[in-house]
Amino acid sequence: MKTFVSLFLAIGILMPTSQVDAARDPELMDQIRDLDDRYGDFYQRQMDLKRQRFELQQAADEQRRWREKLEKERDEARRQFVRPKPVIQSAKEIEQKKLQQEKEFEKARKQYVKNRDYVEKLKRTAKRIPEDAEVGLDSGGQ
Repeated sequence: MKTFVSLFLAIGILMPTSQVDAARDPELMDQIRDLDDRYGDFYQRQMDLKRQRFELQQAADEQRRWREKLEKERDEARRQFVRPKPVIQSAKEIEQKKLQQEKEFEKARKQYVKNRDYVEKLKRTAKRIPEDAEVGLDSGGQ
């Protein structure tokens, strides 16, 4: 870094007096060209960074506007959405419904008991196969 600064100062001081000598020395011309390129590249990079920041800011602004628009659309949709109100039954209606269900349950229970008793009665009065014959212990005339 110090060599560039000292070289830059030396060139700045010697340039007006020795322009003819500098034109003849290719190494000195290369160093001068390098300094000019470095200087130009630095300011080109600064301009590029400025342009990039500007473009980034524009994109961020556009994204912010898009999100705000989307949020407004969602809020409007929320306001327009109407849920059906729940049907509130009175205590009397609930009690009547409960009594109706209990009546239906009792009716079904009585029917089940009636059927069960009928089947038991059939089993008691039906003809029976002797147990020994059923399991094969009785020769049964064979």
